[in-house]
Amino acid sequence: MADSCLVELAKKANLFEETGMVPVMDYAAYVIKSDTILTQTLKDELKAAVEPLENLQRSQNDWQPDTDEKVLNVVDPSLYPLVYGISKILPDQYVPLDGCIDYCGLGDIIPQLPKPKLDRYIARQLPLRVKAFETRYQWLPCEIDLTDQKPPIVSYINNLHPVRDASLY
Repeated sequence: MADSCLVELAKKANLFEETGMVPVMDYAAYVIKSDTILTQTLKDELKAAVEPLENLQRSQNDWQPDTDEKVLNVVDPSLYPLVYGISKILPDQYVPLDGCIDYCGLGDIIPQLPKPKLDRYIARQLPLRVKAFETRYQWLPCEIDLTDQKPPIVSYINNLHPVRDASLY
């Protein structure tokens, strides 16, 4: 067993030496992370695009709790999650990034979810009060088109204005 771990680590080390990337969470498919793949130009563009979000009036800053104002959430998905029983959805439509503001307020209210029995069963077995599944709200992911070498974001990013902050898309 230890030999196979060493072989896997050697393969990952070789890949890192060749590409600067490290596969993580590699079961049936890889997730790749890299600290070196971004060009300096892209890093500079990202810094410039994020700067207006970082330089809000102090009263508008969204500081991460319990960090003594050391961690600033510039795009916080917790601010505007989907809320079951309140948020509206368009169940049979896709909302494109271009013109997504036109869809605001449209749709049907998504019903509240029933509390799963498994949640209560698991919670009783654990020494801590833990919820296995959230039934009140959900963060909203953005859609990414993975068919090209440079996958673009093709939907609204929660808490990031599609016109004012377009350069971050």
